[in-house]
Amino acid sequence: MHVVLHAACLLLVAGGAAAAPGTDLHAYWDDRCAACHGDAGPFARATLRVVDGRLAGLHHGTAVDGFLRSHHLAPELHAPVVAMLAAQATTPALYSAHCAGCHGPAAVLVRESLRWDGSQWVSRRRGQALERLLASHGGAPAADVPVLARTLRRVTEEVGLPGGPYAR
Repeated sequence: MHVVLHAACLLLVAGGAAAAPGTDLHAYWDDRCAACHGDAGPFARATLRVVDGRLAGLHHGTAVDGFLRSHHLAPELHAPVVAMLAAQATTPALYSAHCAGCHGPAAVLVRESLRWDGSQWVSRRRGQALERLLASHGGAPAADVPVLARTLRRVTEEVGLPGGPYAR
């Protein structure tokens, strides 16, 4: 149920928005937003919520999409950044809990350690399928593995990693 609700929220918030091929939303955030707001994931989980299908700030309760149109954000990245923040706001911080201590930010791990083999995401070093690797590495409980895998697959799209089922 959580997965269906999460997907529905993202579709409502972003309208299926995607950045231009090769656009790295995490690099953009780090370059333009992180100095004031910190890492996007913790920022989104601490300050944003999806309410009635729209991303809203907790502090003022106002919709984020209108605010971002006038807040240092390139127009073509407006919808993709809203989608990224909505995904982060609605995803549990399992990557932070189980992986970040050794691997750093998810965007860095994805850029450096995953590749598309034509049918699935695999570890560059081991060639092991993402889900199988997560199940056998790091000690995350089995119930967390699907969420971790979805999170990392989503981040491959957000950083514009070539390949994958949604490659443009």
